[in-house]
Amino acid sequence: MDTKKLRQKILDLAIHGKLVPQDPNDEPASVLLERIRAEKEKLIKEGKIKAPKKYKSAGDTSHYPKDVPFEVPEGWVWTTIDDIAFVTKLAGFEYTEFIANNLTGTDGVPLFKGKNVQDGKIIYKFESFIPKAVSDELPRSQVRKKCLLTPYVGTIGNIGIHDKEGFYHLGSNVGKIEILNGKQTDIYEEYVKLFLQSTVGYKELTKQKKATAQDSISIEAIREVFIPIPPRLEQQRVLQQLNHWLSFVESIEHVEIGIRETVCAAKANILDLAIHGKLVPQDPSDEPAIELLKRINPDFKPSDNLHYLDCPSGWAVTQMKSIIELLSGRDLDNSRCNSEGYGVPYLVGASCIDKGRINTYRWTETPEVISKEGDVLLSCKGTVGEVILNTMGNLHIARQFMAIRSKAPQYILPDYLGIIIKASIEILKKAARGIIPGISREDILGLTVMIPPSEEQQRILSRIAEFNQSVSLIVANTCN
Repeated sequence: MDTKKLRQKILDLAIHGKLVPQDPNDEPASVLLERIRAEKEKLIKEGKIKAPKKYKSAGDTSHYPKDVPFEVPEGWVWTTIDDIAFVTKLAGFEYTEFIANNLTGTDGVPLFKGKNVQDGKIIYKFESFIPKAVSDELPRSQVRKKCLLTPYVGTIGNIGIHDKEGFYHLGSNVGKIEILNGKQTDIYEEYVKLFLQSTVGYKELTKQKKATAQDSISIEAIREVFIPIPPRLEQQRVLQQLNHWLSFVESIEHVEIGIRETVCAAKANILDLAIHGKLVPQDPSDEPAIELLKRINPDFKPSDNLHYLDCPSGWAVTQMKSIIELLSGRDLDNSRCNSEGYGVPYLVGASCIDKGRINTYRWTETPEVISKEGDVLLSCKGTVGEVILNTMGNLHIARQFMAIRSKAPQYILPDYLGIIIKASIEILKKAARGIIPGISREDILGLTVMIPPSEEQQRILSRIAEFNQSVSLIVANTCN
């Protein structure tokens, strides 16, 4: 089950007024909106918040948007974030950030940054602080309990609600949305977060997004977001029902995570049994693997120091370098690549492998390091350990990949070679070195492996295919 889509559907039903029924006895949202606007006018006059550029006083209904994303139920009203909240970012940031580097959490006020908002939650780990005296001089940038925080550079669309008492302040790349409720809670911060996380809300929030080195939006763009407001009591009912359904979705996710973990553990165990000759019985009529290795390399001699391995009958012990050719990838200049599909696919990184499939979005007409059909592809730098069999044909591979090719595919089956690599992946990951972890050629070529007869290789592959098919049926019946 795609729980991400299910969660999004529930959010979308909520903000369209379709999650709970409307009650005609509820006070209309237009009334509570006017209370909030009056509260905002009061705070502006007192100098506690700054008047926005497009400020309109209470009682002025000309601000209500006309070209809205969809029709709302009776009693609801469309407005903008700017009408219900004070939205800002840190003022005088360069000065305060300079001081922040000399402080710690014991003598300074923590600064929220964009990375403090992740996956809809606030991360209370701080790198920078400012003196409380400086924070007091910048009251509009202080972060009070129940403020919504959202990055305006980088992870646009992440929304979190600050729920702790104490002194906190805005830092770089994050803005705050402070709902102006006054003495009565007219709009729940949780409802605003719900809307901004919905499909429509995300579209509204990012409609003025600037695609530069990092995605960004302006604080003004946040202020101009259209939002549908239900009556206060309906907001309560929506949030209550939403929590019920999201808890249900979360329980499904926990079940699915448990199933996936069990499946992964079972698959790892199957692979381990396979490469140690314990998945299928040996057949004494099979041609011994030593004969295959001698045909691949007439000078092949078993190494004396490898006898400690418990090798099944008919199997042979060797190192990978005796049975494979290893190709290291090479990066190409952007001028030699295209996104229109001209030439051969270009695998630029581990992101090209998704759920056991190769996805390409770059091509080149001047390939240099060409992986062929039947090669085992291994991501060896950065995100290491992705393994997939090349079933597409000729591909150019970047330096993030190695192509492992059987020297004699009639003897060492490419699919079985893939089994060896997958079963050995944790050993290879542990050997990865460098600031950006990387698997070296020596790590792979020096890997000690046990090779079964080619007939047993085929029986092993058939048994694994049967297992994978059974697992897929179980997962499909459990999660759908």
